[in-house]
Amino acid sequence: MCLASPKHALRIALILKTYIKTFEFNKKKGKRNRLKYFNEHGVRLAVAIAPLEKIDSEKGIIDGEAIYLSGRAIKKLSTSDKQKIVIKNTMFFCSNDKKMQEQFDTIFSLFDTIISKCSAKQSKIIYYKLLNLSEKEISEKLDKSQSTISQHSTAAGWISIEKAVIYFENTIQ
Repeated sequence: MCLASPKHALRIALILKTYIKTFEFNKKKGKRNRLKYFNEHGVRLAVAIAPLEKIDSEKGIIDGEAIYLSGRAIKKLSTSDKQKIVIKNTMFFCSNDKKMQEQFDTIFSLFDTIISKCSAKQSKIIYYKLLNLSEKEISEKLDKSQSTISQHSTAAGWISIEKAVIYFENTIQ
């Protein structure tokens, strides 16, 4: 995904991650049902803050340093050689600016830990909060009490998530 302004890149990345975690699969017993093997599901993504040289939305072409940086970050954990590996990090920040790289690599790593520990219900609340819905709006949407929404939000670490997202949005212009 290419953004005109990188300011909201972290928010969008977290929206994608939390949305994916909201899915709850019914695990049926049986030898042929592959879903029984999946206890977690997620997505690996990289946010790269760098220039793009070519954008042609009609042809679906995006090229530039941002594409190369993000691609390299994800490729480091490739499973193309068919070996089983444990993927510890699923969110990456990439920049040619060393200070920015160190600063936000740490934040992305913390987000990885926080989001990985969220339940599907907590992820759903964080997803809606990242979309700027109030707890009252979320409670109406999910037909839950506002108190329940607040409890899930707090347990998921929303205050820290919100602070870090706002910091990112104020720092990256």
